[in-house]
Amino acid sequence: MNDRLNILLISPNAPPKNTAESIQVRRILAELDKHASGQLVTVTSTGSWGKADPSLALPLQHFDTELLDLPFHLFTGRLLMSRHFAQLHMPDALFWITYRAKYIIRRLKKQPDIIYSRSSPMSAALLAYKLKQKLGVQWIMHLSDPWADNPYKKFDPRDEKAEATCFTHADLITLTTQGQATHYQKKYPSFAKKIFVSPNVMDEENHPSKRFSDGQLHIVFAGSLYGDRSPEPFLKALDILRNTQPELFKKLRVDFYGNAQEAALKLLKDASDVVLYHGAVSFAEAYAAQASADIVLNIEAELNDPLGNCFLPSKVIDCLALGRPILAITPAGSETTAICEEGYGWAVPPSQPNELASQIAKLVEMLPELRDAPAKAAPKRYSAKTVTDDLLSHMNRLQREHRL
Repeated sequence: MNDRLNILLISPNAPPKNTAESIQVRRILAELDKHASGQLVTVTSTGSWGKADPSLALPLQHFDTELLDLPFHLFTGRLLMSRHFAQLHMPDALFWITYRAKYIIRRLKKQPDIIYSRSSPMSAALLAYKLKQKLGVQWIMHLSDPWADNPYKKFDPRDEKAEATCFTHADLITLTTQGQATHYQKKYPSFAKKIFVSPNVMDEENHPSKRFSDGQLHIVFAGSLYGDRSPEPFLKALDILRNTQPELFKKLRVDFYGNAQEAALKLLKDASDVVLYHGAVSFAEAYAAQASADIVLNIEAELNDPLGNCFLPSKVIDCLALGRPILAITPAGSETTAICEEGYGWAVPPSQPNELASQIAKLVEMLPELRDAPAKAAPKRYSAKTVTDDLLSHMNRLQREHRL
């Protein structure tokens, strides 16, 4: 169809990689493929936590895929991503893709109407900036997380410079929450009118699941544990419950799925026998585990930074689609707390293990009620179709304005 918008999508994290960002890109791209055409530019690998997952493969009818790699990629990629070359990691370990703009242009089958970059990693934004300079087309920059001010990262003044360059030259900037958008509108007031919210999205397909009928409360966590995002507050609460209400503690089963850094891994391996750690599994397996759970656990860090409250993890949106109640360990006033207060779960700050233990005890006692309760309908604002339709509307508007 000749009237399809032609999109150059820059997304190092793309299917079938098993990362949170890749899963988001998969859902958006599946919708874009119905209405637009173009080329997806991605990379062979984004590191050991971004391995290919056959359950995330996405057949595309209207998008071609261009894989960027390095000579002897398995060796050179691993070498460049290592901490020995950390000084080169500007803005991140995939910095090398920012030097591939000319190669990408040579590989284009036709001039794109618009560039759409997805970060993380932030190198995608810098590559898109270079492509915009050479191609002279409009560019939408999506940031799934804040850039220079990200409270989960060590501040680097080079990030501040790169961020300012990209905010200056992007024609539209999207962030995943209103809190993040407001932060950047205040930081760059002259660009406030081109900053919008494009939230993480959910898969609305029907997901049949095998529900448990035993007398245990099944809690499932599926995600990555790293840095300040630690299972320690939850495990402390379990220890309190075991010591104060052992009869309720025995009615628990907790399953952890996903990657974990060494400190978190040790905590899980040393945890009580009601906790089972399964390691990294396919997305399909982790998603099925969450679908069958009585409660899905979400863990966020309590950071001494207002921007720390402005994250809404994609796994929380997945819970909405699955209709599973959420037990969120999250700072007071966070985006996740607001979701729970809409009737989708319970939120407890990481610094309150006694309150968390009390909440877990209440959930054990509520088990029959939890299993009989109908699932609360998920908000349509997080549907992949709704968000992609809004994105396409912005793209079409930018293209019309560019033609004038």
